[in-house]
Formats: sequence, C-alpha cells, structure tokens
Amino acid sequence: MKSLIKRNYKRYLSIVISLLSLSVIIGTAWLFFDFHNVPECKSVIKVIRPLDDEKKDSLILLNVVPSGFREATFIINGHATGEKGSYAVSRVIEADYSYKSGYYYFTVKDVKKQPADNIEQDEVSKTIPIINSKYFLLKIEQLSNNSFVFTGNRAPVFICTKTTK
Repeated sequence: MKSLIKRNYKRYLSIVISLLSLSVIIGTAWLFFDFHNVPECKSVIKVIRPLDDEKKDSLILLNVVPSGFREATFIINGHATGEKGSYAVSRVIEADYSYKSGYYYFTVKDVKKQPADNIEQDEVSKTIPIINSKYFLLKIEQLSNNSFVFTGNRAPVFICTKTTK
C-alpha cells in the first residue's frame, strides 16, 4: 500500500511540475511576442503649416503595411507646396518597431525615394517633418473594427482605415 501511494505521489508531482513548466513557457512566449502588431491600413493626410509668413500645405496618401516581425513599411505618395513651388512626394519608409507602455517606438531602417519624388531635402523638413526623422513614436488605438487612430505625443496624427481584400 505504501509503495502504491509513493508511486502515485511521484506521478502527480511530475504532472504538476510539467504543467507548471508548460505555463511558464507559455507565459514567457506571450511576454516575448506580446502580440502588438501595426495594422495594415490607409489614410489621407492634409497638413497645413504656417512657416515664414506663408502657408505650406501637403496632401499625402499613406499606406501602412506590416512587413515582417516587428517591421512596418510606410508608403507615402502625394504632393507638398513649399517656398519654391509644388513638389511630388513618393517614398517608401521601412522601419523596425518595439512596443512599450502603449506606444510603438519606430526606428527608420531605410527611406527609398521613388523616381516620381522631386522634393528637395530642405523642403522635406519644412513641409513633411516625419519623413525626415530617424526615430518617431506613435500610439495606435482601435476606434472601430476598421478604423485606427495614430496619435503622437499630444494630438492625433491621422486616422487610418483597414484595407479590405
């Protein structure tokens, strides 16, 4: 009888230890991956900035595409008005990101200037500053099933709508 109790005790103990180790592995995997992904969506952004006693405006179509694990691609097309006239903007920005405390911290890996892009570098920083930055952070919140708001430090930057296929 004693040997039967010891055998069952060892069996139950090994089952409890294996369940505990499995829960630790699942918990660690959840913390590692954290399941916070950037949504695939599109947005039209109109920016009006008063600079040098002149109104600078730009109209941009922005596509946000998740392109890998903790990677996102921002496809920017549109036009901007600067001191020297009107410019076409066409760029692809590839960025890595991490998620901490409700914010997505983006690090730009590569900016590909498309052939249609004719905006000068000094005009980029005046009309569309996010294109010219190496690091930026955004808070992404879901408004509805198809809409997300991308917020900077203080104010919404743009509202993005899911792409339907």
